Amino acid sequence: MWSVPVVCASSAVPAIAASRSVQQTLPGAGLYVTASKTDGGIGYGPDDGTTNTADSSLNWNPATGKPTNCQRFAHGEGIFTPGSNSTSGADGSYGSTSGFWWATPQDDAGNFIKGATAQLNAGAKFVTTVKLTVPAGANASWTLSNVTINRKKWGQGGLSGPLVRLPGARNALAFGGVKGTWTASAPSVTPGANGDMVFTGTITFQTTENALVRDNGKQHYGQAVIMPGTVFFQTAYGWNQFTLTSTVENATIVTTVPGGYTNPYPASKPLVLTKTLTTTTFIVPC
Repeated sequence: MWSVPVVCASSAVPAIAASRSVQQTLPGAGLYVTASKTDGGIGYGPDDGTTNTADSSLNWNPATGKPTNCQRFAHGEGIFTPGSNSTSGADGSYGSTSGFWWATPQDDAGNFIKGATAQLNAGAKFVTTVKLTVPAGANASWTLSNVTINRKKWGQGGLSGPLVRLPGARNALAFGGVKGTWTASAPSVTPGANGDMVFTGTITFQTTENALVRDNGKQHYGQAVIMPGTVFFQTAYGWNQFTLTSTVENATIVTTVPGGYTNPYPASKPLVLTKTLTTTTFIVPC
Protein backbone atom coordinates (compact mmCIF):
# COMPACT_ATOMS: atom_id res chain seq x y z
CA MET A 1 0.00 0.00 0.00
CA TRP A 2 1.25 3.45 -0.85
CA SER A 3 -0.87 5.98 1.02
CA VAL A 4 -0.76 9.72 1.49
CA PRO A 5 0.77 10.63 4.88
CA VAL A 6 -0.94 13.07 7.20
CA VAL A 7 -0.09 16.64 6.16
CA CYS A 8 -1.29 20.14 6.85
CA ALA A 9 -4.71 20.53 5.23
CA SER A 10 -5.30 23.84 3.48
CA SER A 11 -8.50 25.81 3.67
CA ALA A 12 -10.75 26.42 0.70
CA VAL A 13 -10.41 29.78 -1.03
CA PRO A 14 -13.30 31.98 0.09
CA ALA A 15 -15.79 33.61 -2.25
CA ILE A 16 -13.81 36.84 -2.60
CA ALA A 17 -11.04 35.03 -4.47
CA ALA A 18 -10.87 35.29 -8.23
CA SER A 19 -10.19 31.58 -8.52
CA ARG A 20 -10.53 28.49 -6.40
CA SER A 21 -8.09 25.91 -5.11
CA VAL A 22 -8.27 22.38 -6.52
CA GLN A 23 -6.26 19.52 -5.07
CA GLN A 24 -6.94 15.95 -6.12
CA THR A 25 -5.55 13.33 -3.78
CA LEU A 26 -2.88 11.05 -5.21
CA PRO A 27 -0.83 8.30 -3.59
CA GLY A 28 2.34 9.70 -2.06
CA ALA A 29 2.46 13.03 -3.94
CA GLY A 30 1.31 16.62 -3.49
CA LEU A 31 1.46 20.16 -4.84
CA TYR A 32 1.52 23.40 -2.85
CA VAL A 33 1.60 27.09 -3.78
CA THR A 34 2.31 30.19 -1.67
CA ALA A 35 1.99 33.95 -2.24
CA SER A 36 3.17 36.64 0.15
CA LYS A 37 3.48 40.35 0.92
CA THR A 38 6.22 42.23 2.72
CA ASP A 39 6.84 45.91 3.38
CA GLY A 40 8.17 46.47 -0.15
CA GLY A 41 5.71 44.65 -2.37
CA ILE A 42 3.79 41.49 -3.18
CA GLY A 43 4.33 38.30 -5.15
CA TYR A 44 6.26 35.12 -4.69
CA GLY A 45 9.17 35.17 -2.27
CA PRO A 46 9.45 39.00 -2.30
CA ASP A 47 12.95 40.44 -2.52
CA ASP A 48 13.02 41.84 1.00
CA GLY A 49 12.04 38.74 2.96
CA THR A 50 10.03 35.55 3.18
CA THR A 51 8.11 33.81 5.93
CA ASN A 52 8.84 30.63 7.81
CA THR A 53 5.79 29.42 9.72
CA ALA A 54 3.55 26.36 9.87
CA ASP A 55 2.14 25.48 6.40
CA SER A 56 3.62 28.77 5.06
CA SER A 57 0.66 30.97 6.04
CA LEU A 58 1.53 34.02 8.14
CA ASN A 59 -0.83 36.69 9.47
CA TRP A 60 -3.62 35.26 7.32
CA ASN A 61 -7.25 34.58 8.33
CA PRO A 62 -8.60 31.67 6.23
CA ALA A 63 -12.16 32.33 7.41
CA THR A 64 -12.28 35.84 5.93
CA GLY A 65 -9.71 35.37 3.18
CA LYS A 66 -7.86 38.48 4.34
CA PRO A 67 -4.60 39.32 6.12
CA THR A 68 -4.46 40.12 9.82
CA ASN A 69 -1.30 42.22 9.44
CA CYS A 70 -1.35 44.71 6.57
CA GLN A 71 2.43 44.89 6.15
CA ARG A 72 3.60 41.28 6.13
CA PHE A 73 1.61 38.13 5.38
CA ALA A 74 1.61 34.92 3.37
CA HIS A 75 -1.08 32.50 2.20
CA GLY A 76 -0.36 28.93 1.13
CA GLU A 77 -2.70 26.38 -0.43
CA GLY A 78 -2.49 22.72 -1.45
CA ILE A 79 -0.92 19.69 0.19
CA PHE A 80 2.42 20.64 1.72
CA THR A 81 5.45 18.39 1.94
CA PRO A 82 4.97 16.32 5.12
CA GLY A 83 7.16 17.60 7.95
CA SER A 84 8.68 20.64 6.26
CA ASN A 85 9.31 22.09 2.81
CA SER A 86 12.77 23.30 3.83
CA THR A 87 15.70 20.92 4.19
CA SER A 88 17.34 23.35 6.61
CA GLY A 89 14.25 23.80 8.77
CA ALA A 90 12.99 21.69 11.63
CA ASP A 91 9.91 19.55 11.15
CA GLY A 92 6.81 21.72 11.36
CA SER A 93 8.40 24.75 9.69
CA TYR A 94 7.35 25.96 6.25
CA GLY A 95 8.71 28.69 3.98
CA SER A 96 6.74 30.67 1.41
CA THR A 97 7.76 28.56 -1.56
CA SER A 98 5.81 26.59 -4.16
CA GLY A 99 6.62 23.00 -5.02
CA PHE A 100 5.82 19.38 -5.76
CA TRP A 101 6.73 16.43 -3.52
CA TRP A 102 6.59 12.65 -3.72
CA ALA A 103 7.21 9.85 -1.24
CA THR A 104 8.84 6.44 -1.10
CA PRO A 105 6.49 3.41 -0.86
CA GLN A 106 4.89 2.24 2.37
CA ASP A 107 3.91 -1.22 3.56
CA ASP A 108 0.36 -2.40 4.29
CA ALA A 109 0.57 -0.95 7.79
CA GLY A 110 1.46 2.49 6.46
CA ASN A 111 5.12 2.35 7.46
CA PHE A 112 7.82 3.56 5.11
CA ILE A 113 9.93 0.74 3.66
CA LYS A 114 13.62 1.19 4.38
CA GLY A 115 15.62 0.65 1.20
CA ALA A 116 12.70 1.48 -1.10
CA THR A 117 13.15 4.21 -3.72
CA ALA A 118 11.00 6.71 -5.57
CA GLN A 119 12.35 8.58 -8.59
CA LEU A 120 10.92 11.61 -10.36
CA ASN A 121 12.12 11.15 -13.93
CA ALA A 122 13.84 13.99 -15.76
CA GLY A 123 11.54 16.11 -17.91
CA ALA A 124 8.83 16.68 -15.28
CA LYS A 125 7.00 19.92 -16.15
CA PHE A 126 5.12 22.35 -13.92
CA VAL A 127 3.19 25.41 -15.13
CA THR A 128 2.22 28.42 -12.98
CA THR A 129 -0.09 31.25 -14.03
CA VAL A 130 0.76 34.54 -12.33
CA LYS A 131 -2.01 37.14 -12.16
CA LEU A 132 -2.10 40.60 -10.62
CA THR A 133 -5.09 42.98 -10.61
CA VAL A 134 -4.48 46.68 -10.01
CA PRO A 135 -6.77 49.75 -10.07
CA ALA A 136 -6.91 51.49 -13.43
CA GLY A 137 -5.35 54.94 -13.61
CA ALA A 138 -2.27 56.88 -14.57
CA ASN A 139 0.00 54.72 -12.42
CA ALA A 140 -1.32 51.29 -13.40
CA SER A 141 0.95 50.96 -16.43
CA TRP A 142 4.03 51.76 -14.33
CA THR A 143 3.19 49.04 -11.82
CA LEU A 144 2.50 46.42 -14.48
CA SER A 145 5.55 47.28 -16.60
CA ASN A 146 7.95 46.98 -13.67
CA VAL A 147 7.25 43.41 -12.57
CA THR A 148 10.48 41.54 -11.88
CA ILE A 149 11.62 37.92 -11.72
CA ASN A 150 14.80 37.43 -9.72
CA ARG A 151 15.26 41.24 -9.88
CA LYS A 152 15.11 41.32 -13.69
CA LYS A 153 12.23 43.08 -15.44
CA TRP A 154 9.62 40.67 -16.80
CA GLY A 155 9.35 42.35 -20.19
CA GLN A 156 7.69 41.43 -23.46
CA GLY A 157 10.63 39.22 -24.39
CA GLY A 158 10.05 36.95 -21.41
CA LEU A 159 12.77 35.55 -19.15
CA SER A 160 14.42 32.22 -18.35
CA GLY A 161 16.93 30.81 -15.91
CA PRO A 162 18.13 27.75 -13.99
CA LEU A 163 17.10 26.20 -10.70
CA VAL A 164 19.67 24.14 -8.80
CA ARG A 165 19.40 20.94 -6.81
CA LEU A 166 18.89 21.61 -3.10
CA PRO A 167 20.46 18.89 -0.94
CA GLY A 168 18.82 17.23 2.04
CA ALA A 169 19.62 17.96 5.65
CA ARG A 170 18.29 17.08 9.08
CA ASN A 171 14.63 16.32 8.40
CA ALA A 172 12.60 13.88 6.30
CA LEU A 173 13.42 15.58 2.98
CA ALA A 174 16.05 13.78 0.93
CA PHE A 175 16.43 16.98 -1.09
CA GLY A 176 14.50 20.22 -1.32
CA GLY A 177 14.82 21.06 -5.02
CA VAL A 178 15.55 19.44 -8.37
CA LYS A 179 17.83 20.85 -11.05
CA GLY A 180 16.00 22.31 -14.04
CA THR A 181 15.12 25.34 -16.13
CA TRP A 182 12.31 27.88 -15.74
CA THR A 183 10.88 29.96 -18.57
CA ALA A 184 8.58 32.98 -18.20
CA SER A 185 6.56 33.74 -21.32
CA ALA A 186 5.79 37.29 -22.41
CA PRO A 187 2.99 38.58 -20.13
CA SER A 188 -0.25 40.25 -21.16
CA VAL A 189 -2.14 43.20 -19.69
CA THR A 190 -5.91 43.33 -20.23
CA PRO A 191 -8.89 45.26 -18.80
CA GLY A 192 -10.62 43.54 -15.91
CA ALA A 193 -13.84 43.98 -14.00
CA ASN A 194 -14.77 47.48 -12.81
CA GLY A 195 -12.11 49.05 -15.02
CA ASP A 196 -9.22 47.25 -13.29
CA MET A 197 -6.09 46.21 -15.17
CA VAL A 198 -4.95 42.58 -15.08
CA PHE A 199 -1.38 41.37 -15.58
CA THR A 200 -1.14 37.69 -16.57
CA GLY A 201 2.02 35.69 -17.16
CA THR A 202 3.02 32.03 -17.27
CA ILE A 203 6.11 30.44 -15.73
CA THR A 204 7.07 26.89 -16.74
CA PHE A 205 9.62 24.83 -14.84
CA GLN A 206 11.04 21.59 -16.26
CA THR A 207 13.46 19.27 -14.49
CA THR A 208 16.65 18.20 -16.24
CA GLU A 209 17.75 15.33 -14.01
CA ASN A 210 16.38 12.14 -12.50
CA ALA A 211 15.63 12.81 -8.83
CA LEU A 212 15.90 9.62 -6.74
CA VAL A 213 14.85 9.29 -3.10
CA ARG A 214 16.30 6.25 -1.32
CA ASP A 215 14.53 5.64 1.96
CA ASN A 216 17.12 5.36 4.75
CA GLY A 217 14.64 5.11 7.61
CA LYS A 218 14.73 8.87 8.17
CA GLN A 219 14.31 10.54 4.78
CA HIS A 220 11.22 9.59 2.78
CA TYR A 221 10.43 12.56 0.51
CA GLY A 222 11.74 14.27 -2.58
CA GLN A 223 10.72 17.78 -3.51
CA ALA A 224 10.96 20.02 -6.57
CA VAL A 225 10.67 23.79 -6.16
CA ILE A 226 8.66 24.90 -9.19
CA MET A 227 9.17 28.69 -9.24
CA PRO A 228 12.11 31.09 -9.66
CA GLY A 229 13.40 32.71 -6.48
CA THR A 230 11.23 35.83 -6.68
CA VAL A 231 8.32 37.31 -8.60
CA PHE A 232 7.89 40.88 -7.39
CA PHE A 233 5.28 43.64 -7.82
CA GLN A 234 5.60 47.12 -6.33
CA THR A 235 2.53 48.16 -4.31
CA ALA A 236 3.08 51.91 -3.96
CA TYR A 237 0.18 52.72 -6.33
CA GLY A 238 -2.23 50.11 -5.01
CA TRP A 239 -3.35 46.59 -5.91
CA ASN A 240 -6.52 44.50 -5.67
CA GLN A 241 -5.51 40.85 -5.82
CA PHE A 242 -2.60 38.55 -6.63
CA THR A 243 -3.02 34.86 -7.53
CA LEU A 244 -0.79 31.92 -8.37
CA THR A 245 -2.25 28.83 -10.03
CA SER A 246 0.13 25.90 -10.46
CA THR A 247 -0.43 22.64 -12.34
CA VAL A 248 1.55 19.44 -12.72
CA GLU A 249 1.68 19.44 -16.51
CA ASN A 250 3.37 16.05 -16.57
CA ALA A 251 5.48 14.01 -14.18
CA THR A 252 6.57 10.37 -14.08
CA ILE A 253 7.45 8.56 -10.83
CA VAL A 254 9.10 5.14 -10.69
CA THR A 255 9.51 3.11 -7.48
CA THR A 256 11.45 0.09 -6.26
CA VAL A 257 11.07 -1.98 -3.07
CA PRO A 258 13.18 -4.65 -1.34
CA GLY A 259 12.30 -8.29 -1.80
CA GLY A 260 9.07 -9.40 -0.17
CA TYR A 261 7.19 -6.18 -0.84
CA THR A 262 4.86 -5.24 -3.68
CA ASN A 263 6.20 -2.48 -5.90
CA PRO A 264 3.43 0.06 -6.61
CA TYR A 265 5.05 1.77 -9.63
CA PRO A 266 7.81 -0.26 -11.31
CA ALA A 267 9.55 1.08 -14.42
CA SER A 268 7.23 -1.01 -16.56
CA LYS A 269 4.18 0.67 -15.01
CA PRO A 270 5.16 4.06 -13.56
CA LEU A 271 2.89 6.62 -11.97
CA VAL A 272 2.23 9.18 -14.73
CA LEU A 273 0.66 12.50 -13.74
CA THR A 274 -0.71 14.57 -16.63
CA LYS A 275 -2.49 17.78 -15.62
CA THR A 276 -3.69 15.92 -12.54
CA LEU A 277 -2.83 18.31 -9.70
CA THR A 278 -3.81 21.99 -9.74
CA THR A 279 -3.61 24.40 -6.79
CA THR A 280 -4.46 28.11 -6.52
CA THR A 281 -3.51 30.56 -3.81
CA PHE A 282 -4.24 34.27 -3.54
CA ILE A 283 -3.58 37.36 -1.45
CA VAL A 284 -5.50 40.64 -1.17
CA PRO A 285 -4.85 43.93 0.64
CA CYS A 286 -6.31 44.63 4.07
